[in-house]
Amino acid sequence: MAQKLNWKKLLSTFRLNGTSGAGKDIRNAFESDYGRVIFSPAIRRMHDKTQVFPLSDDDNIHTRLTHSQEVMSIGYTFGLKLIKEIFDKKNTDITEKEFDFLKNNDECLRSTLLRTVPVILQTVCLFHDIGNTPFGHFGEDTISNYFETFFKKIDKNVFFDIGVDDDPKRAEIQALDFTEYDGNAQGLRVLTKLQILDNIYGLNLTSAVLGTYLKYPNKEEKKRNDEIANNKHGVFFSEYEHFEKIISHCGLKIDDKIVRHPLCFLMEAADTIAYRIMDVEDGFNKKFYKTDAIFENVLKNIPNTDKLHSDLSTLRNNPSLNERVKMVKLRILLIDYLVKTAFDIFIENYSKIMNGEYQKELLDDDLFKVESSLGEICKEYIYNSDEVNLMEVTGNSVIVGLLNFYIEALIIKSNCLERKAFNMISKSFIYTSILECSTYSHKKSVDIFEFNFDDFTKLNNYYKLRIIVDFISGMTDLYALKHYQFISGLRLK
Repeated sequence: MAQKLNWKKLLSTFRLNGTSGAGKDIRNAFESDYGRVIFSPAIRRMHDKTQVFPLSDDDNIHTRLTHSQEVMSIGYTFGLKLIKEIFDKKNTDITEKEFDFLKNNDECLRSTLLRTVPVILQTVCLFHDIGNTPFGHFGEDTISNYFETFFKKIDKNVFFDIGVDDDPKRAEIQALDFTEYDGNAQGLRVLTKLQILDNIYGLNLTSAVLGTYLKYPNKEEKKRNDEIANNKHGVFFSEYEHFEKIISHCGLKIDDKIVRHPLCFLMEAADTIAYRIMDVEDGFNKKFYKTDAIFENVLKNIPNTDKLHSDLSTLRNNPSLNERVKMVKLRILLIDYLVKTAFDIFIENYSKIMNGEYQKELLDDDLFKVESSLGEICKEYIYNSDEVNLMEVTGNSVIVGLLNFYIEALIIKSNCLERKAFNMISKSFIYTSILECSTYSHKKSVDIFEFNFDDFTKLNNYYKLRIIVDFISGMTDLYALKHYQFISGLRLK
């Protein structure tokens, strides 16, 4: 089967506002994207968002920001390896000819590619968790579970103002944004809308960068089937228009099927490698186990004859190294192995990826199952620990409490606190929703001071819920806890 995806579209510089190409300075379009992302407030807030241990005061433990920086480093390495593979000509499936469109008079193709593919991966890896809630993935589950219960008690067609002349399925589709809430979908919303200064397209990133970010390019209900893109509800109703533009610009549709961007597989692998290794190191630093437990689990699937088995065994049995040094050297050894393995799997399956036929994570094909062995350690010692469970229960109480208060005040209106609740929400979230369903939406830029409380009251319930969830999901762990304490009367300052 001939390749259906092509790199000219996959590396599209088109932006959501219709512009294309490089900026006005020395940077190319993708380098400009990196600058836009790294200076954004949403990136700064990740320093106080949970990786595994919520509200930790231990500086050695990873936050979402430190995790993302490490993912960025691995992603950049993948980009360099891909370019080396193109010019080494060892694999006939991927050739220089695919990238001839990048040639220009100022730089050779290799130089141009070095400022393209690694930068795209670096940027996407930096913001891959930008839509995450406070209290980590448990926060996502809390929001989904809350709305599963919420929508069982009401008539969704009435709640979402769906009249007889409207699409009868729209209420169910809109409800999915909350019952199957996902940080990846929220991240697309953050990038394309919620980072408003004077631009209704948010950070207005290139389609190549946004396309690489789309881990689950799926607008519908999640389905546990053979299509990896359908594993989660990856795009909200509110971002359908932007999603369609990204898919079109990057050419991510094969026949009638939307497929992942090839670079997304490398971004995902970088994320998996970073969080698995560093979660295990965090557990070690928390004294949940010693290095022997890690060695034992990892070695069980590796043949005695393999070099990795020999290297791990030599490190394990080195009497001159203390536990902390062993952990650092073990981390380096495992990252090196997983990066090489993931990239080799990418190249081996390159044609399938370009045809949209490869439907799993790269490291699922690791014969030694190193990543899954590390996952078993995390599950046994970390995720079920008293510390993590206690903080997740705290996070559940905080998020449920915030949802209850703002829904009661702004939608149900049973506590006479609508105006006060409105005043407590960051206005950028409110202006985004007003823009989405108003006559202002045709503008390329907007003055946020054009809006007021009356504009908010005219919003339908879908967009009011969007505001509430945008506000809560954007909070840091500590801010969410303090805000909940304030509205509950448990804290005064």
